[in-house]
Order: sequence, then C-alpha cells, then structure tokens
Amino acid sequence: MTKTTPAKTLLSRDFYQQCPVVLTGYAWKRLVYRELPENSSEIGQRLATIITAAHRELGFNTEKTTFPFGLYHEGATGDERQWVELLLSVVTLPGQPTYLHLSLLHESQELAKVCA
Repeated sequence: MTKTTPAKTLLSRDFYQQCPVVLTGYAWKRLVYRELPENSSEIGQRLATIITAAHRELGFNTEKTTFPFGLYHEGATGDERQWVELLLSVVTLPGQPTYLHLSLLHESQELAKVCA
C-alpha cells in the first residue's frame, strides 16, 4: 500500500527534480510510445516533455502530494494534439526513496472506484 508524503514534510522543488518518475503502462502508451517514430530520439524527446511538464506542475503545487493537471499532447500515431488529463503523486514508502508517480487521470479514477 502506498502513501503520499505528508504536506508538513514536503521538500524543496529541487529535491523533487532528483526523484525518479514512474509512469503507468497506460500513461507510457498514451504519452511516450510512438508507433512509427521518425528517428530514435523521438521517444526520448516525448518522455522529456512529460517529465518536464510534471516537474513544472509540481513547482506550482509544492504543498500537495497528489494533484491533477493536463496538457496538450500528440498521440502515438502523430495525430492532432489532444488534451490529456494526468494525476501526479509524490509517493514515499517506508525505507524507499521518494518517487513521482504519473498516471492518466481516468485510470486513477477507475482504480478509486474499484478500491471503494
């Protein structure tokens, strides 16, 4: 069971930029994966864009440990940019390093329904 870091122990924005970022499989497929990349660096560029957006949002919300945000992003087939809603969570497990967990907002909502 994961728990988020209590607000009173939140660290600086610089600390969070050092944390690993974990994407769910759905988030990876929607945000990073490309069916036919134009070149080998395209997937890395897509991943860097997502991580940068997550860090930017975290900088605006340093007092929260879980928050939704969104961005316009091109799909896996290179189609038009679409609005994608995400959920970013700061996760701390006992004895483990803090990490940032990024999921699609709708998959997080579905999980909450199942767990309720």
